[in-house]
Amino acid sequence: MIKRDRRFRGGGRSVVPLIFETEAGMKVQVDLYDEAAISSGAFDAGVFAALALHAMHGDRPPRAGSAYAEPPGWFIEALAEELRRSREGIPAGLYSALIQSRRPPDLAVFFKQKPQILDATSIVLYRAQAVSLIRILKMADGFKDGFAILLGDPAFSKGEWEPLLEAFPSLGSRADFLKRWTLDIARSSMPPRRASLTVEQSDRELADILKSVGGPEKIAEAARSNGGAYRLRECAVQFFHLEFRAHPLYQPILEEYRNIFTVLSRKPKASVSAQIADLEKIRPLLVQRSKQVADYLNWFEVTQLEAPKSLLQDQTKASNILLRNDPYSLFLDSLEERGW
Repeated sequence: MIKRDRRFRGGGRSVVPLIFETEAGMKVQVDLYDEAAISSGAFDAGVFAALALHAMHGDRPPRAGSAYAEPPGWFIEALAEELRRSREGIPAGLYSALIQSRRPPDLAVFFKQKPQILDATSIVLYRAQAVSLIRILKMADGFKDGFAILLGDPAFSKGEWEPLLEAFPSLGSRADFLKRWTLDIARSSMPPRRASLTVEQSDRELADILKSVGGPEKIAEAARSNGGAYRLRECAVQFFHLEFRAHPLYQPILEEYRNIFTVLSRKPKASVSAQIADLEKIRPLLVQRSKQVADYLNWFEVTQLEAPKSLLQDQTKASNILLRNDPYSLFLDSLEERGW
């Protein structure tokens, strides 16, 4: 349901799953406050959250006006990221984020993290860990019954890891589970080999990301809009992945834009107009200089004549080499003639 009423803005969220108690039973509704959330992936996450709420409270609907448990962030992020990967493949910057972390995953820390406040690099790593966690649970014996038990456990929504091992006893001890989880993260994080983009290609992909928020001149406005924090953080994640494939000369521009979008996702009123203006001045100059360099290299390659043979090459031909008649040389020549 798309909400046009701006008086209620979803608590700053562009997609809000809600529970209602009706005569026919419990009803779960997904309210959409910003149509851009459909393309950003926020709507997919909202639908998964609604389905999880139905599974958690379907048998015992909460009373009207009472608080109710919600699914943890890692669970929703994992499902949404799996769907995203099925469409777009493994993100290019995922392996880079794994290297930058410099530490193995920790269950207690992971379950206490709040994905809505993570920066671009951290959310990429967080989603990779969540996807691997879901994948391991799916490979466990009786995983369907395990998920039913997990969703029905109140401790699950509080960000505790103990319900996992209770719902999936085939996973073994915590140490065994941690080993499997770490290995799966490493194996699933390697991206396919891709050639580096040119400066022009990097600039076009940057322009596409900026277009999703209305262009460079609309970035500040997008940050203050409903669901703007989520949209800008997702753009920062796209910048991070693009840095991994972009031309080395273009990577500083992407890094600067990623930092700007990260700041605005946390502080929508931050003053970044001067930084954006400087970047927009540099972009066309860098593309123009890159074209000039490419044109010169192409001209240089086309206009090269075949180089004449040097005097040294003429003097070192095999025909000009004196033959040796000493016993050792004759013996080696006989071996060569016999094919040894």
